[in-house]
Amino acid sequence: MVKGDEGCGLYGFIIVILLGRACDPDNSRHDDPWNYIFSNKNNSKTSGREEHDTMTVALINPGVLRWARERARIGPERLAKSASVTPERILRWEEGVEKPTFKQARDLANKLHIPFGYLFLSHPPVEKLPIPDLRRIGDHPIGEVSADLFDLIADILYKHDWYREYLIEQGEGKLPFIRRFDLDADPKEIAIDMTKTLSLTLVDREEVRNSDQFYNLLVKRAEAAGIWVMRSGIVANNTHRSLEVQEFRGFAICDDIAPLVFINGKDAKAAQIFTLVHEMAHLWIGKSGISNMSLDRPVNANGEDIERICNSIAAEVLIPEESFLKMWQEGERDLEENASVPPPPPSAAVHWISV
Repeated sequence: MVKGDEGCGLYGFIIVILLGRACDPDNSRHDDPWNYIFSNKNNSKTSGREEHDTMTVALINPGVLRWARERARIGPERLAKSASVTPERILRWEEGVEKPTFKQARDLANKLHIPFGYLFLSHPPVEKLPIPDLRRIGDHPIGEVSADLFDLIADILYKHDWYREYLIEQGEGKLPFIRRFDLDADPKEIAIDMTKTLSLTLVDREEVRNSDQFYNLLVKRAEAAGIWVMRSGIVANNTHRSLEVQEFRGFAICDDIAPLVFINGKDAKAAQIFTLVHEMAHLWIGKSGISNMSLDRPVNANGEDIERICNSIAAEVLIPEESFLKMWQEGERDLEENASVPPPPPSAAVHWISV
């Protein structure tokens, strides 16, 4: 897994030297392995690290540079601006027509959030997410994962490991509701159990007046039950790395001792409420995963679409079918009259969901 701004220095150089030796075991091309990494423009000795960095050409792999830029979702113009060069030069580096200096290559690695040594690999590394990727467009996996999402998950897992060890040291045991149900269970039954565990009552729903209050209530009840709820719109503490709602809405880490739910803080508040309950549903069925909730997604061949099941559970928790039907039957309008009523404003819709 790529860890944002780590891996530079000695670690990167060792990788490159080993790659150089592997590609040229007889040392026929280079008397000195360092020459595999750098090539001086003037083939003359330089004095001082700054002069060395600005005059020495780094023999990077242009294909890896292009992969890193696309992975970071940065266009040539934006990368060129941050690297103080022209977009044309970025493209020439990616085509292998020109090579950046050592300093420029190091700056590129920092801007693209990869270890410096990656630029000298023979091909881009194969990255694998540490938790299941359940995101879909229709019935097809999204597949692409940005550097921001990779680094976010790495940061959250690091904090989760620390918190889990802390809870164990404090003598905390396993939580009974984690993995309490399987995928064959009735979503309504799971929703009832979740509502009971969260101590979510009709009075609670009637007292809230807006989405903020209801979200805070859900977080408070979840944390009281032992679920760690995190929400952020950036990677770690880097305000220059905003998360994209289009890429994901949240994820869940199913753990008997330290279950964790992360909410994309860039999403709308009403959507965050649904995501929070959806991700908690993952804990009840024992399935970690990254989500991008879509209500119109089809069920797969074996009928075990985890995201659709969690959507059903979340909908039942937020708007119990029994309560909805009761409210409908007690209303004075019939079906045709209700259909003719203009839709309420978004704020009213959020409040209706909360009650």
